[in-house]
Amino acid sequence: MIVDEKTYFEFRVQACSGAILALYSNYWGWYNYEIGIGLEDNSMLMIYDDKIYTVVREIVYPDLLSCWVERQFWVSWKDGVVRIGQGLYPHSQLLEYVDPAPQAVNSISLFSAYDEYYSDGVWEFPAKQGT
Repeated sequence: MIVDEKTYFEFRVQACSGAILALYSNYWGWYNYEIGIGLEDNSMLMIYDDKIYTVVREIVYPDLLSCWVERQFWVSWKDGVVRIGQGLYPHSQLLEYVDPAPQAVNSISLFSAYDEYYSDGVWEFPAKQGT
């Protein structure tokens, strides 16, 4: 999904675990950042920086996702600060990473991760996204 000239993205997801967003600087290459929601059997939230091949922020956050209910989240990347929050942007920030060598974000991929409780996630997002 193309998000150039945007600084945040709002979405809803219903999944038992493992909702992942990959943020790209171009439309065809490797991602710059990966945000994992409900990893490790729906108990972790993390931000991964692909440039340095490491998880740069993570917290234990049990039951962030739900198998039965869509939950609202947002992600932003303005001025090299990658953030994830719950609810509507910019409220209820959950995790933040200040990238010392920030890169532009021009596209996003959304997918559900495979784990022992694999389930297809249901993703919903408005066609018109924020600035």
